Amino acid sequence: MCGLTGYITLNDSNVDAIDTLKKMTSAIAHRGPDADGFYSDDSVGLGHRRLSIIDISAGQQPMHSKNQRYVIVFNGEIYNYLSINEELESLGYQFETHSDTETILNAFDAWGVDCLKRLNGMFAFAIWDKHDKKLFIARDRIGEKPLYYSLIGKTLFFASELKALKTHPEFDFEVCPRAIEDFMTFGYVPEPKTLYKNAYKLSSGHYFTVNDRSLDVMPIQYWDLPHGEALLESPEESEIIRRLKDATDLRMMAEVP
Repeated sequence: MCGLTGYITLNDSNVDAIDTLKKMTSAIAHRGPDADGFYSDDSVGLGHRRLSIIDISAGQQPMHSKNQRYVIVFNGEIYNYLSINEELESLGYQFETHSDTETILNAFDAWGVDCLKRLNGMFAFAIWDKHDKKLFIARDRIGEKPLYYSLIGKTLFFASELKALKTHPEFDFEVCPRAIEDFMTFGYVPEPKTLYKNAYKLSSGHYFTVNDRSLDVMPIQYWDLPHGEALLESPEESEIIRRLKDATDLRMMAEVP
């Protein structure tokens, strides 16, 4: 399953958030019992809990790109990473692991935000660009993998679960009345709201970019269900079976039972 945590703080802030980062990561240890890892510099910290599925020996996170410009924490699985790797290799990229995490790093280096269009999978990830001092955070199309965030003082914290954010001693526990209404109406709290007024969930099919000079989160939608007249003609049974088989085969790649 894996889990990620992190923060980015303004460049004029003196907040030392690394201890909080470790507490946040420990709070979601159940998501990744196999290993943990941390990265930090002057303005950014990234934490990860790993459940090893692909490339058990060399897929540790946070992972750095070969050129050392990018560092990533990633929760999920990219089903078509091998075909993406072939395309990247044709562009001159070399791979040091067999992990789909490295696929995302190289894809982001090659195509930037447009890498999201190529990823077939479930994911939430954060990539820190050490050169441009930008943090890029994205969530998969359907929202299989969660990503929460909250601005606390001059620091933006994010994590795979709300309980990680709640470990911060200054987390705002004020309840959002509209979220309560939504829960009573729908049986759940629609994104981007959460039960807490100043904590949010990144909506499915969205991403955002922030830097150490501005923490204004403005999510951008990169995918949505197509709109228009529905196709009423049913596909042949053989086509349905073929698609189900292809989708299942993609999801069966692993180094563990």
